[in-house]
Amino acid sequence: MKRITALICALLLVLSLSACGKTSTPENTVTTFFEAMKQLDFKGMNACATDDAQMEWNPGGSGAFSEETEQQLFDVFQKLASKIEYSVGEATVNDTTATVPAKVTFVDAAPLVRDVMTDVMANMVMSLLGEESDTDVYTQMIEGLSEKVDDATLSPQTVDLQLALTETDDGWKLSAWSDELANVLSANMSDAFADAVSSLTE
Repeated sequence: MKRITALICALLLVLSLSACGKTSTPENTVTTFFEAMKQLDFKGMNACATDDAQMEWNPGGSGAFSEETEQQLFDVFQKLASKIEYSVGEATVNDTTATVPAKVTFVDAAPLVRDVMTDVMANMVMSLLGEESDTDVYTQMIEGLSEKVDDATLSPQTVDLQLALTETDDGWKLSAWSDELANVLSANMSDAFADAVSSLTE
C-alpha cells in the first residue's frame, strides 16, 4: 500500500512539474517550455504560451512535402532539439508581466545545411549534363540532412535569453518569440535554409 501511495505521489509531482497551470511560477513555465522544446513537442510548448505566441509544425506550407519527407525533416529537428541544454534564472516580476533570464546551449546546424547544399548543387550540375534526378531539390536537401545529421560534427553555441511572460487566468505564459529563441529551436538552420532557397530561385 505504501508503495502504491508513493507511486501516486510521484506521478502527481511529475504532472505538476510538467503542466503550465494556474499554480505555475514564471520560472516553472520557462522550465516546462524548454523541456517540451527538447522533445520538439509543439503541443507542450504551446501550453506554456499565450495565443499570440503559438507555434506550429508546418514546413514549407501545407502539402509541400510527402509524409515520408516531412517525417525525415521532423526527425532531424527533433535530434537537434534533444541536444539543447539550459539553465533558468530568477524572474523579474512587474505586476502581471515577467522577464525570465535563461542561458541556453544548442548546436549550430547551419554548416550542415551548407554541406548538404554542396551535394545538392553537384546533383543539379549532373542533371544539366543529362543525369536527371527523380527527386526535387528540396526533397534532396531534406534527405541529405537526414543522412548526415547523425555523423555531423556540430559546434555548440550559447545564448543568453530574456523571455517575456504574462500572467493569465491559466497561469504564467510565454508572451512572445524572439529571433534568438527561434534560432535555438531551429538550430540556426532557418536562415541557412532561407539563403539556400534564395540561391536556388535567383
